[in-house]
Amino acid sequence: MERYIDITAYIEHADTIYAHTNGSDVPETLQEHNNCTKRYYEKIDSEKKISEKVRILLESIQKDATKLMSDKEKELIFEMFRSAVFLHDLGKINPNFQREKMNNIRYRNTKHRSSEHALISSLLFIDLYYERIWKEKLTGTVVFLNSFAYVISRHHTYLDDFNISDFTKKLDEVNDIDYYKDYINQDRMSLLQEKAFVTLNNHREIMLNYKIDEENYYILNKLLYTMIVSCDYYATYEYMNREEVHIGGLQERKLLRKKYENTETVKKIRAYQKNKIVLNINDINRLRSDIFLEAEKSMKEHKEKMIYYLEAPTGSGKTNTSINLALTLLEENTNLTNIFYIFPFNTLVEQTADSFSFLKEGEDFIRVNSITPIVSKEELKNAKQEQVDYDKVLLDYQFMHYPIVLTSHVNLFSALFGTGREANLWLQRLCNSVIILDEIQGYKNEIWRMMIEMLKRYAEIFQIKLILMSATLPKLDKLLGYEKEREAFGELLPNKKQYFSYPLFKNRVSIHYELLEQGKIELEKLVDFVIRLHRENSEKQILIEFIKKTTARDFYNVLKEIFRNGMEEKKRKEFLMEITGDDNKYFRKNVIATIKTGRPMIIVATQVIEAGVDIDTDLGLKDISTIDSEEQFIGRINRSCKKKESGEVWFFDLDDAKNIYSGDIRTEYNLHQKEMRKVLEAKEFSGYYSQVLAQLKINSDGYNAKNIRNFFDILGMLQFKEVEKKLRLIDQKNYQIFLNYEIEIEGKAVKGSEVWEAYKKLILNKSLDYAIKQIHLSAIRDEMQLFLFNITVYGNDKVMKAAEEFGGLYYYENGYEFMEDGKFNRKKFEDYNKDVCW
Repeated sequence: MERYIDITAYIEHADTIYAHTNGSDVPETLQEHNNCTKRYYEKIDSEKKISEKVRILLESIQKDATKLMSDKEKELIFEMFRSAVFLHDLGKINPNFQREKMNNIRYRNTKHRSSEHALISSLLFIDLYYERIWKEKLTGTVVFLNSFAYVISRHHTYLDDFNISDFTKKLDEVNDIDYYKDYINQDRMSLLQEKAFVTLNNHREIMLNYKIDEENYYILNKLLYTMIVSCDYYATYEYMNREEVHIGGLQERKLLRKKYENTETVKKIRAYQKNKIVLNINDINRLRSDIFLEAEKSMKEHKEKMIYYLEAPTGSGKTNTSINLALTLLEENTNLTNIFYIFPFNTLVEQTADSFSFLKEGEDFIRVNSITPIVSKEELKNAKQEQVDYDKVLLDYQFMHYPIVLTSHVNLFSALFGTGREANLWLQRLCNSVIILDEIQGYKNEIWRMMIEMLKRYAEIFQIKLILMSATLPKLDKLLGYEKEREAFGELLPNKKQYFSYPLFKNRVSIHYELLEQGKIELEKLVDFVIRLHRENSEKQILIEFIKKTTARDFYNVLKEIFRNGMEEKKRKEFLMEITGDDNKYFRKNVIATIKTGRPMIIVATQVIEAGVDIDTDLGLKDISTIDSEEQFIGRINRSCKKKESGEVWFFDLDDAKNIYSGDIRTEYNLHQKEMRKVLEAKEFSGYYSQVLAQLKINSDGYNAKNIRNFFDILGMLQFKEVEKKLRLIDQKNYQIFLNYEIEIEGKAVKGSEVWEAYKKLILNKSLDYAIKQIHLSAIRDEMQLFLFNITVYGNDKVMKAAEEFGGLYYYENGYEFMEDGKFNRKKFEDYNKDVCW
């Protein structure tokens, strides 16, 4: 039987101690908040099976230990986990908190001290359990008492690195009767310093003696944190809004499937499956259908697997196939309650939303990224006539209370490994879910070993079904230590070779190396080649990719000067285009729309077109980098396989890839090597990845800073910030600048200065309700994307020249000086700030 601690048994005057007050209604007592928190725990538990996951963690909490924990110890840890959620606000018995924060007249004559409550909650939590641990000699539970108390102390802020010595010192600072006069056990609190704190400081020794599994220990404490902050948030919301929170998972699975099956694409696939229609062997839709059906069959045959690989050629319909696979998993496992679609770029989130057009956005699915407003400007205008519950809209957005969520890699990793309170709110939502992770090979490979170790462990414990998909997909399970660990992985297209080698895919592009044979090429020679290529193919589209933004801009400027003579400005802008990561979504959308007209043009680009940009051109040139990137680029040439002639690609060597992809082992393998040319032409990426993974495995097993044991150590020591740093996807220091200039959107002029002033006014508005402010900020940030650009600087102590700093952004009134043809002139800005920028 599961035990609960009844706070009324330990607190005097419990019915007059307040947890919250909103200034108008009857205050919420601490006991009421405690009970409401408990109810939300049980509500989340019912959907996400949290208690079951805690027990799974505890069953494997020790690794190769000779000193095993008793069932009694594990049961106590389980009880403490739950109690930590319910008792997280116990420190609000602090008379100073009651007087200052709650305006509780019963404590009006209280001595003026700190109104701290979180740390006092931790202190009382330790006291409630320590005597039992001491008497019954349940020593193995001490490290959990420590960490759970620490997590309680952080429930209103972020997770800092855990240091037991510093923590006990902070606890001792609040171990004063003035902070807990209504606590029944106050007479024994002095013993904590004498007995408990001494044992608590043996934390590291107990961890080693009991051989606590570092990964499980870290995840258990992350799970506790998400449950405390989530249940606290829900319970507080209910009191403040007098409205129960409806968590919102998948309800109508059959209806979801029915809507999907009624889409035209799926109806044709099902007709082909039943031999009701015949697709020509040279029809790309036949190959897409075969991939769709084989993956579906493999999924049903291997539904016990936790992590699946979906490796298929570019343009083979992976998005549609993955949606079907997610729905198939939901049908096969009724415990699964959500689908999370995770992308490397915000542009892919936007693009893939179109694939969910058979569902209603805002009800069935939602986009959560930095460029999609929570509520659109049009909806905000209508909200003036309609009653909108802003608090609920924001709550649903923060917790992702939707059956299907489309979001970014950064958001996922912030939940799994981040330290921020808001990022951790929705970690519990990942339990019992399907996660589709797109283009995983795009991560820096120095984190691959750590990443797959943790993704596998999270999948096992949270009961997640994870689909990894790409046209170039490393089999990351080869980085794991033991063969048995790889049994959780499954291949969805065991016959993938037949699709990659199929002439329609394999031969859609001819590859040329003559520019590469010249060694390092000069920009002028490359320009001459492209001009000649254009003259010989004047009716075709040519795509050129560079691996440096500055080189792309230099090349674009040279071509612009060449075509300036004899071509009117408007025609030249539609014929010669540039697309890079500096472009805002409106500019990018216009460029892509122009490319999709199919009319002749030259497009100068950076790696941004390798994923997240759906284009299909005739001819391509690319500066060499990694083999995966070369294949992704090829996927932008004759992508549809419907062009009259096969596409052609020329590779060249201009900028050094090792300077761009610093520390990436993949740069050791490039198209200067005959072996790698064969890999690319035959689409046999497994051999290439085997070499890369083997070297990564050696590095992470070696006696060096990259050794995987070092990572496990920081997990076990709960160095939360260090874990976040190691698994951070973007580790360079960027600043966002806001450039004031004027841009025309759909015939309307938008001035940067006006948007900036509107943003500042909104931030400085102290009277606006928090939820309303956040939703309006989300809408204005969407507009701000037109004027925001990322800049890398030398060190944190640099200040950018002539900028107004506000809210972490740097505003340039003269921003128009750094814009050219509607695009950011990065070189001009960097020259202006030459002592600061990279």
